[in-house]
Amino acid sequence: MASIDKTAYPRFKRTVSERELREAYSPSLVEMDWAREMTDSDENRLSLVVWLKCCQRLGRFPRLAEIPAQVITYIRDERGLPERLGMAGVAERTGRNHKALVRDRLGLDGDQASARKLAEQAVRLAAKTKDHPADLINVALEELAKNSCEFPAFSTLDDLASQVRAEVNTAIFTLAYGRMGFDDHARMLGMLEVDPATGRSGHDRAKKSAPRATVTKLRQQLDHLVWLDGSAGASDAWLKGVPAAKIAHFAAEARALGASEMRDYGEVKRIVLEACLLHQARVRARDDLVTMLCKRMNTMHTKARELLDTIRAEQRQRNERMLAVLGDLLSAAKDVDVMARTASTPWTVVRRRHETGRAVLETIETNGGLVDLMAEHEALAAYHGDNYLPLLDRFYRSHRALLLRLAGVLLLEPATTDRKLLAALEFVRAHATRTSELIGDEYVAEQEVVDEMTGEISTVKVRKKVDVSFAPEAWQKVVTDRRRPGKLVRRHFEICVFSWLADELVRGDVAAVGSEAYANWQSQLLSWEACQPHLAEYCAEVGLPDTAAGFVAQLKTRMKQVAAAVDAGYPDNTDLAIDEQGRPTLKARKSAGHSPGALELVTTVKGRLPERSLLEILSRTTRHLRWFRHFGPLSGSDAKLADPLERYLLVAFAYGCNLGAAQAARHLGGHISAHELSYTVRKHVTVASLNKAIADVVNAYLRLDLPRLWGEGNAVAADGTKYDIYVDNLIAEYHIRYGGYGGIAYHHIADNYIALFSRFVPCGVWEAVYIIEGLLEQERGGAQGDPCRYARPELPGLRFSASVRVRAAAAYPQLPGPDLPPARARGALSAHRRAVRRPDQLAADLAGPDEGRDLDPEGELSSTTLLRRLRHDSKRNKMYRTFRELGRVIRTMVLLRYVSDASLRENISRATNMVESYNNFAKWIGFGNNGVIAENDPEEQEKAIKFNTLVADLVMYQTTLDMSLVLNQLRSEGQAVHRADVAIMSPYQEDNVRRFGDYIYDLNAPLDDMDVHLDLGEETGAV
Repeated sequence: MASIDKTAYPRFKRTVSERELREAYSPSLVEMDWAREMTDSDENRLSLVVWLKCCQRLGRFPRLAEIPAQVITYIRDERGLPERLGMAGVAERTGRNHKALVRDRLGLDGDQASARKLAEQAVRLAAKTKDHPADLINVALEELAKNSCEFPAFSTLDDLASQVRAEVNTAIFTLAYGRMGFDDHARMLGMLEVDPATGRSGHDRAKKSAPRATVTKLRQQLDHLVWLDGSAGASDAWLKGVPAAKIAHFAAEARALGASEMRDYGEVKRIVLEACLLHQARVRARDDLVTMLCKRMNTMHTKARELLDTIRAEQRQRNERMLAVLGDLLSAAKDVDVMARTASTPWTVVRRRHETGRAVLETIETNGGLVDLMAEHEALAAYHGDNYLPLLDRFYRSHRALLLRLAGVLLLEPATTDRKLLAALEFVRAHATRTSELIGDEYVAEQEVVDEMTGEISTVKVRKKVDVSFAPEAWQKVVTDRRRPGKLVRRHFEICVFSWLADELVRGDVAAVGSEAYANWQSQLLSWEACQPHLAEYCAEVGLPDTAAGFVAQLKTRMKQVAAAVDAGYPDNTDLAIDEQGRPTLKARKSAGHSPGALELVTTVKGRLPERSLLEILSRTTRHLRWFRHFGPLSGSDAKLADPLERYLLVAFAYGCNLGAAQAARHLGGHISAHELSYTVRKHVTVASLNKAIADVVNAYLRLDLPRLWGEGNAVAADGTKYDIYVDNLIAEYHIRYGGYGGIAYHHIADNYIALFSRFVPCGVWEAVYIIEGLLEQERGGAQGDPCRYARPELPGLRFSASVRVRAAAAYPQLPGPDLPPARARGALSAHRRAVRRPDQLAADLAGPDEGRDLDPEGELSSTTLLRRLRHDSKRNKMYRTFRELGRVIRTMVLLRYVSDASLRENISRATNMVESYNNFAKWIGFGNNGVIAENDPEEQEKAIKFNTLVADLVMYQTTLDMSLVLNQLRSEGQAVHRADVAIMSPYQEDNVRRFGDYIYDLNAPLDDMDVHLDLGEETGAV
């Protein structure tokens, strides 16, 4: 059975807070009048209103025993009914009539047979791409809610999801199994056999993660890929037509199991799961191999640069010597030249010139001779300037055989029409056995020729010349020899090709077939014909024109409005000065500091905070928030653990504090073993489930009063514009940072733009945060950041503000300095006119169509591939250039607002400081192993980071509750507590948290003060 906690199925909380009672169960005057009309007694009115409010809240009618007594009592008191009244005395028939009245009022369809049929259709469609039972149940709930159907019992939906999921998966297993031959079945089963010599099975070997990018490890990874290719066989053909999401889920299930556990499955399922594991492992191995290749080439270039710096330092003495020789030569020539000028006859002049030659030669011999000096000069000239490329040869020699072998294993294809680099790579491979220093630049290639008379196509061999124009001028000087036209310096040419191959793979101009991270992004885009019908709807929802002309006009209007506002306010802007050359100077604003009263309040609150151990904090917050509901077996079933709360709590403590399983088990007094901890992390916890757990804590934190107070007023600039501050760190483990205190601070418009983005991206809300973060995660400043930080958010109608520095200023009528027209803006507008289809096509493809359309609801373009394309420039990357120019327009507007709005600058600075404070706080929480993550597997590393985030957020949540309680106590004692004083506080408190000592916890301790409402008071100035 699926865990109900992992679904969106509506149900009552174990304890209903006062706030929830007020917000969800207070009957309105209209509802009370309606109930009075429909009933003839107080008891029946109570029954009718209770069913109405419960159905509004849950979308269904719960069992009477399921309704919390708090709800019935609250509704009864709100209506002013006698305390003796309850629901038990209402006749069953009367209750059915009340439910019918509620259905009519809410427009709810109570036909359960129709609801089940509708839910089954939705689940069957979703089961083609989704596998988790909770996801399937949520799809059914969404469809039922969309059609105003009364929700069936959870067991009904669970049985339906399980049945459909089993049918769909069985069909996939049967299909894939049938495509495999007997030998394939035997090979898959053989992967589960343990080799007596190594004690490991092929199943374990397939789960191997990528090692460090050293030469030896790169060779091992290449061997691993070759082994996987041989073991996986024709997995592409076996799994053809199976959605990628299904394959990934099956592979994850197999990856979480050991070889002995896999044998518990039936033969068909066991074989197909193993095939999916090998298929995914092969894709992952290719990704890792290409990444390691790029890292090795980058390391080679780094070492060459460092060697050049070392050589330059060593050559200083040689430079001085050559300068001294040159000085001697000039002096000798000068002495003779003076005598020649004073000569009286032509014969004397000739004789003096001969003496000059002898003096120069004597000087050369005195300084080591002509041969040695020429060698010295060539050595110095070889490293003149910044061209370190000739030095790469020293580091390439040990890599050559490995790189040539790698080029033969990887199947590469161009993502553009330019094939020059891959043609050069084939040329290198064809001459791999050559040992000469120089090689000819011509080769024989096959070319198709069409007969004009018959139309027949034939293949002829033609001689072609290697085109080295793919490389920049610095490389072309190194790979060619001016003294020998038609020749290439073989080794330098090979290095050039492999260096540019790594660059092109990173940029996305060259793709690795069978890879995921380095796949051909062009093949993943939906066609323009498929996107165009949905463009108008998409643009309407995000508030963008659906034509290039309209988009350009909108940008122009916005640009003019911002420029006019900034220009008009320049005379009053005392912080900004622009000289006659157009150079801007922005004065630093000094902080006004904090009042003595505010500092005294901070000290008082700190002193009154209760001291709690980490385990006590985790125990209280975990029992209250129950974030662990997202953890469990990959099958989606309930966790078969004696006490899931305790197990998941200790896992969060062990990994969130970076203690690890072994150390945590040693200090927990025998409550749990290291094996139980590590097993739970491997089998029950995924990165996705951690994201959801973090989201639960974030959402709970945002509902508290203090974060709202910390966020007040920081979102609005002087012109009334709202901003999203410091989006460079918009990611779940660092959360949404805005205005107030850091990690999970209150965000006025986060729900709006995240919900909007997730509407068009086929993922959940917090997955949308990750995609947005990936798009924004650029190095600050420079053109590289423009496409992602500014241009991409503009497409879905989202406006962000980033941490910026003033580097340029446009000239407007009120501003001094030369006229500087915004040429970049014009470039962006014309670029969008030329390439408007590609951004709109990209946005539509990322979004994916709605359910029920003919297109794939999951979309096709992975965010990883998109980010690689948007992060790197090249001559062929027109999309990057389009986004770059668009980003420059947006950046110009952000800059103008930044230099003209002091409050915006203060908010950005404040948010930046709070982000750093949160990072330091999270490091303080992860005190184990000196903060070093010992895991080598990238997925396990990510889990460790997210566990640390989860624990840090739970500590912040408890601290915020305690601070609210202390502030209420101070106010009850008659002390004035002002909003401005409270606003400077921080939840990153360390003095009240005990990290060390006895690790003791009590899961039965009373949960007092977990629903604290901060009394804001009526007056404006004080809390």
